[in-house]
Amino acid sequence: MNIIFKDLFNKEPKEIIDDVYYYGSENAGDQFSEEEIREQYETIFDRVFKNGRQIYPEAFNEIAKKVVMLNLPYMEIACGPGFGITPFIKNLNPNIPSLITDACPYIVKYWNEYVKKNNCKGYMNFASFDNTNMPLKDNSIDVVTSFLGIGSTRINGDDDMKCLKELYRVLKKDGYVFTIESELEDYEMIDSIFKSANRCNYYHNPKVIGTLKERIEKAGFAIVETYNVGRYVTNAEDSEIAALAISQGKEFAWITNAYIFKK
Repeated sequence: MNIIFKDLFNKEPKEIIDDVYYYGSENAGDQFSEEEIREQYETIFDRVFKNGRQIYPEAFNEIAKKVVMLNLPYMEIACGPGFGITPFIKNLNPNIPSLITDACPYIVKYWNEYVKKNNCKGYMNFASFDNTNMPLKDNSIDVVTSFLGIGSTRINGDDDMKCLKELYRVLKKDGYVFTIESELEDYEMIDSIFKSANRCNYYHNPKVIGTLKERIEKAGFAIVETYNVGRYVTNAEDSEIAALAISQGKEFAWITNAYIFKK
């Protein structure tokens, strides 16, 4: 672990394997089996890191350019198999120090192996922890980046604020968050799909908890910039709710926006 990041942790990891810090978050967030991640290791990993994402590449490039302009160490949260915004950042400037994190230990394990095996440049460090309980000191992080890492946090409190509150705690004064997030286009329709299928609706109503923009401001951040990225209509293979929507003759769509906000 690079000294830049090593000094930012507020407690020792449960394990350090191949220089990756593990904090026992295998029951938090979206989890994948080791077999699932291993299967993606040479295919999805390779495609994503070399070519970036195929959906909304212009938005990822624009966000990456703004991160690179700051030229500060950054932390990617909930990187997932898709590695978040990092491939675009490293394509522009591989030398910006970065801490790549995810709650799933196998994701950071295999990304670390991929980076070393392929001699990827870029001062990348890896850690596995829950983004609603970060083992980091207060006011310690300069920049945070993410793709869906905030809005898709599963165990995020009844008001979907735990991740945002943690980000506010660990971010330095005047520190930035750059993220691309998706929100339901029509919550009422989604609720009706669940009811028709006699299933429990696990999405929170934005009329009750607030939109993501409202929750960002509620956490204490100042929004610097936000803009619409696009609309994505899901197919049956994407998720359980997408399959239910199609079976009921309905269209399940996400609206994606880019957000830049600061403490």
